[in-house]
This record gives sequence, structure tokens and C-alpha cells, in this order.
Amino acid sequence: MMSLQRLRGIVNWKHRAFLQRRSLWLIGALLVASAGAFGYHWAFGKAKVRYATAAVERGDVESTVVAAGIVQPIKYADVGAQTSGKLKSLKVNRSDQVEENQLLAAAFRHTLARSETRGSIFR
Repeated sequence: MMSLQRLRGIVNWKHRAFLQRRSLWLIGALLVASAGAFGYHWAFGKAKVRYATAAVERGDVESTVVAAGIVQPIKYADVGAQTSGKLKSLKVNRSDQVEENQLLAAAFRHTLARSETRGSIFR
């Protein structure tokens, strides 16, 4: 019969051989998995960022806005004339921007004279 010491040595040797084969397979599997992950990342990884560039130029910046709705003014102003009568000429067009004390219209003189005298009677 074999001694217990010798039996333990044989078991340890078989166990070591099994662990060595097992570790070789494990290391080989890890290498194959790492190579596959690297290849996948290299082939299908993050897309490279491409920037559109252009030469610098001076010019106007234009922007178009498409929207639906009703435009409401922030402030309302009542505009009226101090006299009534026929207009000789209109000095501004619709949607023109006007400045303070800008002449907007001219009236016929005889209509103004009549309205001024009529206005002085009712004062």
C-alpha cells in the first residue's frame, strides 16, 4: 500500500495539473474575448465627429421664423386729428416707422381755415 504522504503528493500533482490546464484555458478565453471586444470597438465604435467649416465673411445674418398665431401689440396708442377736412397728401405709408414730430399728412388750406374759425366760435 501507498503511504498517506505519497498519496497526498499524487493528488496534489493531479490537482495542480488540472489547475494549470484550466488556467491556460481561462487565459486563452480572456485573450480571445479581449481581441473580439477590441475588434468590435475598432470597427463599430464611436463615430468620428466631422465639423463643417467655412471661410470667414462679412455679411448680414438672416433667420426665418415660421409660426402661426395672432400678433398682439404691447402698447396701444389712440391717434386722432385736431381738425377735420380733406387730406391733400399722406406723407407715410402703412407700416412705416415714424419719429416724434414727423409730418404725417397735409390738408387743404381752406378746410383748415374754416375749421379753425368754427373751432374759435365754440370756445
